[in-house]
Amino acid sequence: MKLIVRLLLCLLCILSAEDIYAATQATPAYRVDYIDETILLRKDTTVVVVNLDLEWPKRLCGSQMPVLQTYLCKQVFGSKASTMEEGKKEFLESLGQRLEMMPDDPHLYKCFLYVKLKELAWERDNWISFRLVIVGRDAKNPQFVPVKSLLFTYDIVREKVLTTDDLIKSSNQIGGLDHDYTLDVFDEYYPSIEQSAEGWKLPDQTCLLTSDLGVAFNLTGTDAGDGMEYLIVVPNGSARELLTRSAKKMMDTPARDRWKEFRKRKDLDFKADSTAADNDMTFPMPDVMPQFRGGEKHYSEYLSQEVKFPVYESLLQLEGKALVSFIVDKTGKVHSPSVVMPSSPGFDREAVRVVMAMPNWIPATRGGEPVDMRMTIPVKFILKRE
Repeated sequence: MKLIVRLLLCLLCILSAEDIYAATQATPAYRVDYIDETILLRKDTTVVVVNLDLEWPKRLCGSQMPVLQTYLCKQVFGSKASTMEEGKKEFLESLGQRLEMMPDDPHLYKCFLYVKLKELAWERDNWISFRLVIVGRDAKNPQFVPVKSLLFTYDIVREKVLTTDDLIKSSNQIGGLDHDYTLDVFDEYYPSIEQSAEGWKLPDQTCLLTSDLGVAFNLTGTDAGDGMEYLIVVPNGSARELLTRSAKKMMDTPARDRWKEFRKRKDLDFKADSTAADNDMTFPMPDVMPQFRGGEKHYSEYLSQEVKFPVYESLLQLEGKALVSFIVDKTGKVHSPSVVMPSSPGFDREAVRVVMAMPNWIPATRGGEPVDMRMTIPVKFILKRE
C-alpha cells in the first residue's frame, strides 16, 4: 500500500475573491494556534534562551473556554492570567529583558528553557487532551533537566479539566498491561519504549485519547533504573480495568448524547461565545488576494517534495483533512498559523509544518499597496490503495 498525501488549494481554484475573503474572515468554532518562538532574555548576570513550542487551543465548539485558558496559563506560564497573550507576557517579563543577540560576555550564566504544549487527542465535540513538557539545561551541560511534565484532558461538555484522579482508580503498579503504540511527540527529551509495560510505575500523569485508541500514560522506569518518563498508549481493552466509572461512561457515550444530558441539568449553564469575533482573524477586503509564487505548477512541486505522512497515523491507516489558517504579511511571509478544522494531532501538526515551510507568497494588495491578509486552506491526507 502506497501512502499519498495531497494538499489542495481548493478555495483558490474554485471560489471568487469575495467568497475566499468571506470564508477566511469567519470566526471559527474550533481554533488551535501554533506558536514556535525563540526568545533571548537577560536578568542581571543570567541570560535565558526560551523556546516556546505551543499548540494552544483558542476555541472549542464555539467557546473560548475560560476554565481551560486559566488552567493552561497557570501550568504553562505560572501565571494567573486568563489568556495566552497575557500569560506569555508575564512569564517572559519575569525572566528578564529581551535581547536581540547573545552578549559576548564569558562571565554571564547562560541557560536554555524549552516549553512544549502538544495536543495528543481530539474527540470531536467531546474532549481534547494535551501533554505539557518543560525542560531546561545550561550551556555547559547538554543533559536536559525535567522541570514539569503533565498530561490532562479537557471535558468540553462539562467545561472541566480532568487529571489522573478523575480518570484512574489507582496509581499503583500496572504490571502486565501491554502498551499499543508510543506517541512520538517528545522523543528529543524522553525516549520511547518498545517493551512490555510490566515493571513500570504509573505516576500522576494520565489522559484520554480517542474512544477508539484508549488512554495515554506517563510511565517512570523502575526495573530499568533510569527513572526516565515515557509516554505510551494503552488500548481500551487493557485500560478499562483502571478507569473510573465516570471515565468509562465518558468514553462509551457519544458526544451528542452527552450534550443532551448536559442540557437537561439546571446546575450547568454552557454558553458558546461563537459570536465574539477573534480580532486577529479579521482583515479588510483587499483588491487582490495573496497568491502562491509560480502558480499551481510550482505549488504542486512544492507539495510533492515537502509533505510527509505522519508515522502514527500511517500505522493506524488513518486519512483526514485539516483546515489551516495563516497570515500572509505585506512582505509575503507566512506566519501565525492556526488549525480551524482539525483532523488528528499528527495530521494537524504536519499541515502546519508544511504551511510554515512555504516560500514567500505574492502578498495581497489594496490600492496598489501590499497589505497583510489571512488565508485558509484545506490539507488532505489520503491513502492510495493499489
